[in-house]
Amino acid sequence: MKICPISNVMGMESDDWNWVTLSSPDLGTLQTLTVQRDNNGNGPDWYFDVIDIYSARYATGGTASFNRDIDTTSPFTRTVS
Repeated sequence: MKICPISNVMGMESDDWNWVTLSSPDLGTLQTLTVQRDNNGNGPDWYFDVIDIYSARYATGGTASFNRDIDTTSPFTRTVS
């Protein structure tokens, strides 16, 4: 498993669309995606709908649907389809 942590991302608020770009080596075909909260900030609980993944370099992508509150620091993993 390869971990690409996102840190110092500011301004993610309720009802916002947020974009994050991660630089990484070729990860191959993504099978799963895991998100985890760090319990920091004013309102650490958050609702996570979906994440669309796209590689411009390899012209491929997928979607991971969460449709749930991320309300603990436990990791949540979904299949990328």
